This record gives sequence, structure tokens and C-alpha cells, in this order.
Amino acid sequence: MKRILYIDYLKTIAIFGVIAIHLSSKYITHYTLNASLWFSGLFVESMFRFSIILFVMASGILLIKKNQTIDDIPRRLKRIGIPFIGWFLIYFIIKMSMKYSLTYIISNIFNLLIVSILDPTILTVEFWFIYMLIGLYLASPIICSWIRNAEIREIEYFLVIWLITIFIKMLPYHDNIIIYMNMFFGYVGYFILGYYLINKDSELLKSRKFGAILYIIGTLMTFMGVIAASNFVGELELTFMPLGDLTINACLQAVGMFLIIKNTDFSSIWGKYSDKINRKITLISNLTLGIYLTNVLLINALDKIGIYDISISPFINIPILTVIVVFILMIILLIMYRIPYVNKLTGIA
Repeated sequence: MKRILYIDYLKTIAIFGVIAIHLSSKYITHYTLNASLWFSGLFVESMFRFSIILFVMASGILLIKKNQTIDDIPRRLKRIGIPFIGWFLIYFIIKMSMKYSLTYIISNIFNLLIVSILDPTILTVEFWFIYMLIGLYLASPIICSWIRNAEIREIEYFLVIWLITIFIKMLPYHDNIIIYMNMFFGYVGYFILGYYLINKDSELLKSRKFGAILYIIGTLMTFMGVIAASNFVGELELTFMPLGDLTINACLQAVGMFLIIKNTDFSSIWGKYSDKINRKITLISNLTLGIYLTNVLLINALDKIGIYDISISPFINIPILTVIVVFILMIILLIMYRIPYVNKLTGIA
């Protein structure tokens, strides 16, 4: 299938957003509620809650367009599984060696591995996404078969129910049945949403201005929602920015960013530099899995040596550090790609 350039842009913006979230989270957890740098860090993080969602939407578009079949599953799982297992072991060794003595690790290695496999966020928070992605890949042949043969009205019916379950789950009081329903719908909704947005015939969905409005509304809902909820309970309350962003506000933001990117003619923006810039965007897009799996290691290293300094305003600190992290990881991954066997850890297809 011919490369879809706007998908590369979506994935590139998404990986920058993921790193910005990982960097800004320390401002939110370190500073006391309503401190000036807490507000600043929260606002920056609120701007990027679309990030993981864009990855899922991009996957939905690509897999449904390719008509993912059961025969394709092993290849898909291998592509994400090998790098994940490699980096899982690296994180495991680093985490355990920092927490326990060598004697304890050797005598309890099996139990430590099992616990880490059952909950990989013990090692690093971003690993939850890989488990979710594996689930989507396993279900994708069924989803793809239905979507490709469904009417737009049927897809809209599914998306409406999905949005209702997300909305109700965000309320302070909800029945367990909504939680259980949401477990099924979850990221399948985002997976289908991307495909829907490129196939629905609507003038609004062709408007960057409409996308910008949705993005701003989603960002403000996140920012003000966290402030209101946190001040109401007297401590940090993340109902509006939970791990995974199954929220109405993040959905609005992601749809807005998707429409902005999808409807932008980058050739007219970059002019004579278009080909060169597009090649760089494609390169970053190909490296997103490797960057995703490794960025927390580098952020932690920058923190240890004092480069990641949260006394600096996040409006300055986070953009600069995000670019630095992406640049360094690109170099590392491209070097690794040239080394036999080690290249399997890069995630480059």
C-alpha cells in the first residue's frame, strides 16, 4: 500500500506529545496543588493528551485499509513483540538492580518476572500501551471485516454508544455495568474512529478551523477539569487525564488534531523544502516504536545528571527537552539498526 504521508505526520506529532507528557508529569506530581509551576506543567500536559489516541487512530486506518486478516497477526505481533521483549528485559534488569540486591534478585527472579509481566507498568508506565496494542491486533481481523462491510450509520451507532460509556465512566458516580461495558469498547472506539473520520462525507471534517476548535475545547476541558476536580477533593485528581485517556476531552482534542493534520497541505507550507522535510517526518514515523519504548530511560538519565530541571518553566523546558530526547534516541536507534540482531530492538519495519 502506498505510504500515507499524513499518517507519518500524525505518528511524529504523537511521539513528540508522548515525550512531552512524560516530561510534564513531574511538574504535576512534584509541585503542590495550585503552585505556579504546577499550573504551567498541567497546562503543557493538557495540550498533549491526544498523543496515544493518534497512534491508535493511525493503526486503525492502516489496518482497516489493508484489510487485516488472521494470517497477518503473527507478523504484526512479531514486529512489536520482539522490541518489546528486548526492552522489557532491559528495563527489568535496571529496575530490579536499583531496587534489590543481586542475591535477592537471583533467589526471587521467577517471582519478580511474573509480577512484572502481569503488570509491566511496574517497570515503566508506557508499557501498558503495548499490551493494549496486542489486544487490538488480535481483534483486528474481526473489526476490519465488520468495518469494511458496515454502513456509515452502523459505525456511527457504535461510536455513539462508545462515547456514552466514556462520558458516564468519567462521572463521580456510575454503576459497575458501565465499567464493564467500557472494558469492551475502550480503545476499539479510537481504532474505528480514525477510519470513520476519513470516510465520513462531511464538510466539517474537511475543516482545519473546526479541528482547531475541537482541539482547544478538549485542551481547556482537560486543564480546567483537573484543576476543578483536584481542588474539590483537596489533592491531585486525574479523572480528566487518566492513564490511556479514555475521556471525552482527550477524544475531542485528538479528533481536532487529526483534522488539522489530515487537512493540511504541507507542501504549500514547506515549499521547496517539502521533500527533505517529509523524508525526515517519515524517518521519525518509522522510529516511533523504538522511541516510545526507550524515551523514559533517557528522561530518567537526564534527570539523574541534572539536565531535566523542573525549576525551569515548562513552557521553555519541555519543548527543548522533547526535541533533545527525540534527536538523541533517533541517533541511538539508527546506530543500533546497523548492528545485526541488535537491530531487532529498534522496531523499524
